[in-house]
Amino acid sequence: MCGPDGKESENWMEDDGIDGWRLDVPNCLENQNFWNEWREVVKGSKKDSYITAELWGNASGDINGGNKFDTVMNYEWLKNSYWIFHKSKP
Repeated sequence: MCGPDGKESENWMEDDGIDGWRLDVPNCLENQNFWNEWREVVKGSKKDSYITAELWGNASGDINGGNKFDTVMNYEWLKNSYWIFHKSKP
């Protein structure tokens, strides 16, 4: 794999300074077990790397087990707080 510096690298996370990942709509991937395996590779490369996922629905099942993502974008909170402050649903 070639990094942003153009050099070939076996450990992309350590060599290129990547500390985390933001995944857009990972729930659209048909094989959800992929994320468990992907997490093992990422954390095996750099234990303190950070994985956040953009999930629009209730994502508690995706973070509470600790086997997919470290955190998610909290759109459920956003929708509820918007309703509280604006007195109308978004």
